[in-house]
Amino acid sequence: MFKGLKNVEITETSVQMTFCASCKTCPAISISEDSDKVVVGGKDEGFTEFTKDQFALFVKTVKAGTYDKYLPDEGADLNEDVPFGD
Repeated sequence: MFKGLKNVEITETSVQMTFCASCKTCPAISISEDSDKVVVGGKDEGFTEFTKDQFALFVKTVKAGTYDKYLPDEGADLNEDVPFGD
């Protein structure tokens, strides 16, 4: 159900997950109603904190296709099993 993700925890007030490519340094993301920050990273690779406004701008640019030319073609085996909407 969560192909390409591990340690997925989704509650009414937070989301935490690790984007895993079968290694020990895959980035994790944590966002919560209780914090003004979005944390990306982990103990091994280090942490980066974004404000929720910065993260929202990043998500908006991703959805707008800003980075599409750098990603695999649509025909590639993308993570179609991740149950997240638009």
